[in-house]
Amino acid sequence: MSIDHTRVPSTQSNFTVLVSVTDPALKTIANGGHVANANGFDIGFYADSGGTTKLKWEVEKYDGTTGTLIAWVKIPSVSSTTDTPFYLFYGDPSITTNQSDPVNTWDSNFKAVYHLGNGTTLTATDSTGGNNGTLFNSPTATAGKINGAAHFVHSSSQAIGLANPADFPVANGMDHGDMGQAFN
Repeated sequence: MSIDHTRVPSTQSNFTVLVSVTDPALKTIANGGHVANANGFDIGFYADSGGTTKLKWEVEKYDGTTGTLIAWVKIPSVSSTTDTPFYLFYGDPSITTNQSDPVNTWDSNFKAVYHLGNGTTLTATDSTGGNNGTLFNSPTATAGKINGAAHFVHSSSQAIGLANPADFPVANGMDHGDMGQAFN
């Protein structure tokens, strides 16, 4: 895989990129592909073609029947002058446990990352590990641009209640009870 340098305005450090792909090779072996583990645990991202420098990544969705993978990968340095390669490995039957590292995929500048579920089930789990939310007044799960999303109706006070509201200072006078409006 490669990040096109013409899309990078200036060199970036510890930049998390989206990898969204559907490829027959990413189906499980049982479905005619090359992924050895039914959960996709043998799917991994590396900085080098030899697979010796493991990157940090979070798998948001893996479907071994279709070969669909949605993952977020932290790249140590993304160049604005040359393309930045990184490598997707799969097919190692000796890998039987989850190799991803969601918490370290996001640097400390991310106060929370909510993927919001899969479009059918809604969650407010924080991938950074520090700000799991609570869903108030039943917002609904819906399809999103990448995977799942949430539909909030302000008039019914639907919101995500934050575990650590102080991590999200708001300059315009909204209190954390108004976060549902911020997500409309």
